[in-house]
Amino acid sequence: MRLDLSQTTPIICEKCNGQIFKEVMMIRKVSRFITNQPQDTMVNIPLFSCHKCDHVNNEFLPEALRSDYVEIVEENN
Repeated sequence: MRLDLSQTTPIICEKCNGQIFKEVMMIRKVSRFITNQPQDTMVNIPLFSCHKCDHVNNEFLPEALRSDYVEIVEENN
């Protein structure tokens, strides 16, 4: 497939209007009782954050984690 970039729309940081993002990772712990493993496990969730201000747009978060993340961001501001 050949992609014409003029037919795309930019994604803009919700906080600073930046347009350059970097890949970051959220790590979540999964209880051993859920996985039936002898130890808790970690799950890596790849995300993008703004290169300028480190903000993670809501659309980059898995839907199930959006409310948790918003609360963390609001506490730190």
